[in-house]
Amino acid sequence: MGASITSLGRKKSLSSLLQYVANPSKKEKCVAVSGINCSEELQKTLQQMNRTRTKLNHSKDITQAYHLVHSFDRDTSKKLNKEVMHAIAVEFAEKSFPNCQVFVASHNDKKHFHSHIVINNIDMETAKRIRID
Repeated sequence: MGASITSLGRKKSLSSLLQYVANPSKKEKCVAVSGINCSEELQKTLQQMNRTRTKLNHSKDITQAYHLVHSFDRDTSKKLNKEVMHAIAVEFAEKSFPNCQVFVASHNDKKHFHSHIVINNIDMETAKRIRID
C-alpha cells in the first residue's frame, strides 16, 4: 500500500498547530477528526493537552507537541474510501503513541489523502516527555 509518514518536527505552539490542522476554512476538506486520549473538539483538546502538561509539570517545555503527516499516494487515495484511510491513520497513532494525547485530522485538500497527527509531548503514564527524532 502506498503510504508514508513525514515528521514536521517539534512545535512550540500547540494552539496554532491544532488550529492549522483543524482549520475551519478547510472544513469541507477536513473530512474526519479523532481524538485519542482526548476530545475530538478542537478547544476541548487544547484545554485537555494543556491541563496534562501543567499537571505533570511540563507547562514550560519549549516543545509542546509533535506534528506528523500520514499520507497515501494518489493511486491508493483513489482505491480506498475516506473512512478507511482515516481509520488507518488513527490506528497508526494509537499503536505508536498509546500513552499520549493525539489529535488526528484527515484532509483531502490535495490530490492525495493525508492525515495530520498532533501528539502532545507528554507520556501520561510515565509523566516524561516523548522524543521523536
